[in-house]
Amino acid sequence: DAAKPAHGFVRTKLWTIDRTEASADTVRVTLSTATTDADRPLWPHAARVELVVTLGATLDLVLATQNTGATPFELTEALHTYFAVGDIADVTVEGFDGQSYTDKLDDNARKLQAGTIRFTAEVDRIYDAHTGAATIVDAGLKRRIDITKSGSCSSVVWNPWSAKAARLGDLGPDGWRRYVCVETCNAGADVVTVAPGTKHTMTAQYRVTAL
Repeated sequence: DAAKPAHGFVRTKLWTIDRTEASADTVRVTLSTATTDADRPLWPHAARVELVVTLGATLDLVLATQNTGATPFELTEALHTYFAVGDIADVTVEGFDGQSYTDKLDDNARKLQAGTIRFTAEVDRIYDAHTGAATIVDAGLKRRIDITKSGSCSSVVWNPWSAKAARLGDLGPDGWRRYVCVETCNAGADVVTVAPGTKHTMTAQYRVTAL
């Protein structure tokens, strides 16, 4: 529904910091938000959402959605992770060889990935049935970012390239060169059903190592 908020309404909701914890080598922050009566026109269900962020040797994200209502609901979700890179032209993404995907730039055509993902133009793809690891290889910054996940059966890979970046208006002249999105999600046809009184948990872990 194009009249509703892009990427869902939870993206712009206010969150509460429930607690913070620190140890010698980690910091953990727990945030939460919940649906209200004002959200009913957008999504007529009752839910509480919790995000636990742990910073240490890795960055760990745990997103849990609890059904606090009396009826089941369907859920899609994504961690919109924007990774800084040296130059998108020098970046490859591994872990998708042989995976099918929906090409959002080609009328949602179904295609098959062959080899690593490279960027020579705008890329906007939903890799469904993707539950494994992924790796961003960044020759410019001489590092790799390894991504592992659970509770997610799809991934999105996106970079707007120059023409769309100009239409977006907030990236600057070369901002599109400096990032890539590899998103842990349940998106497209990958829809999760959450029964009353239960919750669905999606996790992602990011580790940076030198090339």
